[in-house]
Amino acid sequence: MELDNKIFQTCTLDESLRNQAGNLKDITRRYEHDTKYWAAAVNDLQKKIKIMKNEHAQLSLEAHACVESIPNLNKMVTSVQALTRYEDFKVKYSEEQAKRKELYNQI
Repeated sequence: MELDNKIFQTCTLDESLRNQAGNLKDITRRYEHDTKYWAAAVNDLQKKIKIMKNEHAQLSLEAHACVESIPNLNKMVTSVQALTRYEDFKVKYSEEQAKRKELYNQI
């Protein structure tokens, strides 16, 4: 009887060890798969970041080229602003002239 109990315990422990070994293999397999997946994802992101950096540098160069293609951009801006002010003064002057003419005609 005692021998049967020992054999049963041994069989139970052996089955338990096999189950644990199977679980460990499954966990190891999933870990390796996840590690490969994350490594591939990180590599893909690194490639995308490198591409984005290159595109950013290219766009920056193009923007600088556009700015440099317009000579004296600041002078152009101030000239346009001065022209706008001139037009405003012209309109105000015309209004004042009309008022002055009206007042002169009233006298």
